[in-house]
Amino acid sequence: MADGSENQRYNPVTYVAVGDRDTVLYSFDPFTGSVVKTGVPAFPNGYDALGHDWTSGKLYGVSGVSSGEDTTLVVIDPAKSELTTRTVSGIGGTTWVLGAVANDGQSLVLGSADGTAKGAVVDLRNFTAQRTKPAGDGGWYDWAYHPADGRLYAADGDTGDLLYADPDHDPQKTVLARAVFPKAQGGRRPTYSAAFFQQGGWFHTFDTAGNVYRLDLSASTAQKPVTEQDVKPAKQVGNVPIQVEGLAVKDAAGDVIKAGPPAYQALTITQKFRGTWGTAPEVYYSFGLTITATVPGKKPTPVAVDRWRILFDTFPHFTKVIVSGADPSTHGKQIVVDSQPGQKLAPGESRNVDLQVVLTAPLPVPPEPRLDNLEARNLKPSTSEPGE
Repeated sequence: MADGSENQRYNPVTYVAVGDRDTVLYSFDPFTGSVVKTGVPAFPNGYDALGHDWTSGKLYGVSGVSSGEDTTLVVIDPAKSELTTRTVSGIGGTTWVLGAVANDGQSLVLGSADGTAKGAVVDLRNFTAQRTKPAGDGGWYDWAYHPADGRLYAADGDTGDLLYADPDHDPQKTVLARAVFPKAQGGRRPTYSAAFFQQGGWFHTFDTAGNVYRLDLSASTAQKPVTEQDVKPAKQVGNVPIQVEGLAVKDAAGDVIKAGPPAYQALTITQKFRGTWGTAPEVYYSFGLTITATVPGKKPTPVAVDRWRILFDTFPHFTKVIVSGADPSTHGKQIVVDSQPGQKLAPGESRNVDLQVVLTAPLPVPPEPRLDNLEARNLKPSTSEPGE
């Protein structure tokens, strides 16, 4: 099941905490690149060290403001758009930035860096906490559990190193491979501040500026974890940063389904409604789209397009999309239309795309029907990875 509901190990979206104060929760779809503000209210004191408990669907984080030995735990239920807090004693006085919920959903594992370098575990069954070995200094600001090998992985924004946490070491920080990622960008303290896994063992991480990178760790198992020789350089996803209103990406939590090659570079697209015909249960709505091989802006930039992707929101009573020379599919609440091979566009070239949406019941009129949140993307050959 892949509808984003609770109690699923993998979902179409991960959750991203944005902003140092008045932290806001967004959902991020690594397949389409869509970043959507959730209905969860902003939290004035900010939070970090976010982890996702897939067994309950809840998120747990730590407030940026603590009192003595007490720490404020932020509990988020994205399905209900609710945010509550609980007080946890014994681990206060520390700015926690590394956070992940263990694969069994029973504990939130915390770490701090940049001088304090402490570690702790919060038992989510009774909300008690205890100190652990220190995480270790450096530019690692989020970690995530590999679904198969059980390690906590992270990227160091200062060096680009791939790290993992060894709970038996003091400190836990262990360098697995050097300079796997570019040095982080964005903000006063550039870091790789958000991390999550894709089904199958693909590690994803954001830097503070919103650049997304991913790394193939799919061969790693508990019996045979990957070594330095197994690790190849990480690749940027989509070639452009995700857009979150100019705010710093603080954290991410929640593992995602495998959904094919992503593409985030925007292309210019327009639409025109051409008419409707048919009666229930097959009502047809026809649209003429024009996709142009330019990146939108005040001065559109021509780009070469090997393959393209069109995205728009689904309709009530939706059954299917009909389009020639392209392959439509449904991804959550979006319709995704990928061009077939041979549909290349030269820089600045335009192409008309005829598309019909079939519904079981007619739409109310007025207004004139439109494809809501219509977007086009450059699906580059380099975005496809082996094993997908």
